[in-house]
Amino acid sequence: MAWLRSRREDKRSDEKLANDYRQSEDQAVLGILYGRYLELMYGLCLQYFKDSARAEDATLDLYEELRVKLLKHQVDNFRPWVYRLARNHCLMVLRRGASHMTMDSSSVAASHELDPVDMQFADNSHLEDEAIEKEALLVALEACTEALPSNQSDCIKRFYLNGESYADIANTLSVTVGKVRSAIQNGRRNLKICLEGKKAHA
Repeated sequence: MAWLRSRREDKRSDEKLANDYRQSEDQAVLGILYGRYLELMYGLCLQYFKDSARAEDATLDLYEELRVKLLKHQVDNFRPWVYRLARNHCLMVLRRGASHMTMDSSSVAASHELDPVDMQFADNSHLEDEAIEKEALLVALEACTEALPSNQSDCIKRFYLNGESYADIANTLSVTVGKVRSAIQNGRRNLKICLEGKKAHA
């Protein structure tokens, strides 16, 4: 449980972590920051998609958004910034696949004005109430990652936590880039299945 332990013990502010990551590109630092907002990002994605599988997929995709965009922007107020990032990502996905939208345009517009998840991001008083659920989600995510076949688990960790490229991973593991891509795609799918199973038995 190294990820969860480091997230609990690290006392740096969100803004300090974001700045440290921007300067060092240390994926461990990004992992701590991502872990703090994992549950809230998932809640926002679920608000837009009304589908847990699509929300989980979008939450995983948001790691990549953070990995890239935090290197380009100095963030002085992280909580509202990451909310806007997650919201814009959801809207982009919905626009890109308009035929599969699960919310009509009026509900999307309304969610911009008075979104319960928006209020969660803006009001720190909700953090304590969410702590238990958030911790359970993080524990489940780590357990599911460890339960993956070794090649999938290794590639997932190298790509998301270490920030290695497909080519870097392929070179280290002496496999083709295609095999790395397949392992990551299958790993993501198996993570979603595992998380769904854990929620069903909770």
